[in-house]
Amino acid sequence: MERGRVLEATEVYARVREVAGHGSDEEAAGVVRRVLRSLARSVPGHLCGRLAQGLPAELAVELEDACGGDPLVEAQGFIGPLVNVMDVEAGYDQSLGGLDLSAVYADDDASRWVRAVFAVLKEAVDAPTRDEIERHLPGEVAGWWREAGGEGA
Repeated sequence: MERGRVLEATEVYARVREVAGHGSDEEAAGVVRRVLRSLARSVPGHLCGRLAQGLPAELAVELEDACGGDPLVEAQGFIGPLVNVMDVEAGYDQSLGGLDLSAVYADDDASRWVRAVFAVLKEAVDAPTRDEIERHLPGEVAGWWREAGGEGA
């Protein structure tokens, strides 16, 4: 994203899909919204406001509705809303000696999507804001933010 120019939501989705390397614009739209909600739960209001300034209004509202800065959000709580709506692969659970069909969540795919969203979001804010957002993210998720592409990454 060019600093100073807010992209349209469709451009954000296309950029996220491009960085992720797969998926449709529709899938990217759902991922972006879920990641924004999880991000908003993790960071304080003033950071939501700074991030919202670089986003189209229809995406900025996702931050307003969920903003809270809850220090108890952990990595699984952050990624959970995304993983819960992703397609699952069928697998057999043999932990109890049986062959019970279970769902194996695509955590790797979810983390790839989260990193792609982070890469695009990092382009929407300045370096001090990027650093402050990272400090409020839970453990592994902070690492995804740090490792995500984007300006200053």
